[in-house]
Amino acid sequence: MGQSDSDAVNSAVSYAVWTFQNLGYTNANGTNKYTTTNDKSYLFNNWLNISSNNYGFYIYAHGNSSLFTLERGNSDRYVYPSEISGNWHLVFLDSCSCLATNAFATRFKTDGYSKRATLGWYTTIKHVASAEWWSHFYSVAGTTNIRSACLSAADQSQGTTPIRIYGDKTWNGKAW
Repeated sequence: MGQSDSDAVNSAVSYAVWTFQNLGYTNANGTNKYTTTNDKSYLFNNWLNISSNNYGFYIYAHGNSSLFTLERGNSDRYVYPSEISGNWHLVFLDSCSCLATNAFATRFKTDGYSKRATLGWYTTIKHVASAEWWSHFYSVAGTTNIRSACLSAADQSQGTTPIRIYGDKTWNGKAW
């Protein structure tokens, strides 16, 4: 029997947290922990538009090429690229189609910069496929460049993993 959607989401998020930690990013919530929220003001005030030394950002959410949402069907919880600011180093938007364009990468200020990248999906992805990709990416992230690590994880995955990278594909993703 396959993994349930809920189990797959938990698996993807856990592997993402571990991956960012292994790459040297500080987790503001503590080791092996993450925050779950559908409160847009909390997200912005505590994560997206703050000045700190926490230059990695990961989110698992529903999305499309022009937004990701903290609560499906509630436009008050939509996050648009134009609302994002900062000088991020490594960003992963685990949201369907968020990287169909470079709009998010431009706002996170990773596209066109050295040692910065935004990663994510350029079309629809299944929860189970994301979780499987993360389990493979976790084992190679930081050992080679971002592009090679992403492709290695995709090659090892059975499901469709439409990964896209904006930014420095030759960088290894490690915190600096």
